[in-house]
Amino acid sequence: MNQVMYRVGTIGEENSSTGSLRLLRGMAIFERLPIELQILGVGLGSLKSYLVTNFIVTIYDNNLPIGNEYMNTLSYILVNTGIVGITFFIIFVGTLFYKYQEYGKRVLIICWLFFSIASSDFLSINYVYPLMLITSRSNN
Repeated sequence: MNQVMYRVGTIGEENSSTGSLRLLRGMAIFERLPIELQILGVGLGSLKSYLVTNFIVTIYDNNLPIGNEYMNTLSYILVNTGIVGITFFIIFVGTLFYKYQEYGKRVLIICWLFFSIASSDFLSINYVYPLMLITSRSNN
């Protein structure tokens, strides 16, 4: 619990505090993108080279090397796929919530969303495994 409170307390601090890196860095990068890339994104797998080529750094980067992709999952989706991609993601989450009306699965969806806000594990087993549990069939 102390670590959670520490992370929440570091949101908004400049330099590379864990709260700012996870929650604010992605938004700072998104703000620096041209409008067409805000709409369509820089493309999955292209973020590092885009940051390096355009020398994009934020006030939260302090000790991070240029091109570091560290940000939370929702920011990662937004920067890489733009407003179009985050819209599809929101539709996907809404569809999950509507389709799986069991109490346990809905709680898992909400926890998964909080995990997406707090972590940077997009495209890893930590991100995909809860989706497998949510979409699995019940024994009822």
